[in-house]
Order: sequence, then structure tokens, then C-alpha cells
Amino acid sequence: MADSLRLVGTKRVSGQTGSDLTISKPKRGSDQHKVRRWWNDNKNSALYVNCTKFTVTRASGDVVLMVPSSSDTRLDIIFDGNTSWTFGPSDRAVSRVGVFTSDLNLIEEYVFPVISGGKVMKTIPANAASYPS
Repeated sequence: MADSLRLVGTKRVSGQTGSDLTISKPKRGSDQHKVRRWWNDNKNSALYVNCTKFTVTRASGDVVLMVPSSSDTRLDIIFDGNTSWTFGPSDRAVSRVGVFTSDLNLIEEYVFPVISGGKVMKTIPANAASYPS
């Protein structure tokens, strides 16, 4: 299956065309998950960011999409149902997005033009996990 949607703010989804992407709310009752920052992290002092968490259903194993978000966030997300992601054309107040395994090991990261200076850039960090197969 494939899915596309627009994230508006921290919790509202509009224009969803499939059912592969589902917002997952924290058990503690807020709209966002506190996630240890996966970029430029300091091993001696952890820094946390507020993220909107999507559980992503895939035939070969589920993954998690983490979007650092705020009330100003607007992000178009297109997912092919396997391992291909497209973001935009709307990507306001978003600088990066992380794709994780279900136990929150980073698979890949997408860096947006506000940082990359050009197009949305896919990066795979050293020692990254693999998509479940």
C-alpha cells in the first residue's frame, strides 16, 4: 500500500489517502513524544526534542517516523509502502525527519532545505539500523 498526508501543527492530519501512517500519541497524555535528539547528540548530556510520531505499517515490518514539530509545522509526506519517502512541496517549520525501527534505532534521516541549502537530502548515519525485512 501507499499513503500520503499533510501534518498540520503537532497532531492534525489532513488529506490522507491511505492507512499506512498513523499518529501515535504518548501514553502520558500530551500530543508529542520527547525523543532523544538523533543529530549532533552529546553522549554526556542528552538533549530531547518534541516530535510527532507516526507508526508506519509495512508488509515486511513496521517502522516509526519522527517529525520534530511545533504549532507552525506543515509537512506533506508521501510513502510508497516500502522504503521510499517524499516530503513536500509544503515543509514549513521542519528541519529534519527521522525513520526508526520500532525499538527506536535510527535507519535514515531526511534533512530539509533550511539546513541542506538545496533539496531534501537523505542521509544514512554510520552504524544505522536496516529496514525490517
